[in-house]
Amino acid sequence: MNDFELYLKENNMTEEQLNDWMVYMDKYYYTETKSNIYYKKKSNTHGVGLFAINNIKKNKEIGIASINDKRTPLARYINHSKNPNVEFLKVNENIIGYSLKDIQKNKELLVNYRHKKL
Repeated sequence: MNDFELYLKENNMTEEQLNDWMVYMDKYYYTETKSNIYYKKKSNTHGVGLFAINNIKKNKEIGIASINDKRTPLARYINHSKNPNVEFLKVNENIIGYSLKDIQKNKELLVNYRHKKL
């Protein structure tokens, strides 16, 4: 069982229910923001992902993932990996993404969703 299937099982939901929830979240809890650190494009990992515009050094702030309980593209489009290069940390009331290691230009930004709850 892969991580996605395990997530669905743990939350007692189908993929269709998850997709419905994502549509709802996008409608009511999403805010578009601009970034000079990453861009969106089709991902080989899953759907749409985020990719580094330039090389990113370890421990650099990538951007805000959540502002006032609204997700930004960083939270919405970053894909999951068991080998992440980004970590989300709670700073005051916001969620901020930081690079866990050096990330090369045009490499996909990845986070381990299962790492910890914020």
